[in-house]
Amino acid sequence: MKLTFNLLEVLAKIFSDLQLEYDLDLSLLTEDSATLRSKNYEIFLGIDYDGIYASYFGKDEKLGYDLLGFLLECRRDRLIFAKIESDTATHKDYAVHQFSALARHLHDGSPDILAGEVTWKKSYRLPKLSRPGI
Repeated sequence: MKLTFNLLEVLAKIFSDLQLEYDLDLSLLTEDSATLRSKNYEIFLGIDYDGIYASYFGKDEKLGYDLLGFLLECRRDRLIFAKIESDTATHKDYAVHQFSALARHLHDGSPDILAGEVTWKKSYRLPKLSRPGI
């Protein structure tokens, strides 16, 4: 997908606090996807025509987890929902809004995931995901 903005710059600004707090490295994979890596896991972040996505993979796992789906299904009570963007929002505005909400959800509602704990996987009920072939 051809973006009209620099995804790495957007994500670096949004996730900078989480990077420092949880010792995460952010790197661009493609024009429209990036990864947040810790020593035990990586979270693939991206944007496509349907919106944003976030998938979690343990260090040596071939199958991963739909992180957004998990947050909505299992931790909905911990999420802070933001107002819907206007119809005139740009693609960049949409991405900033959605990734900012994700960063907030991870920080406020899922510090265990960011800290590398894996007990949350026991309550995961969605289909597992294949590792992106980048």
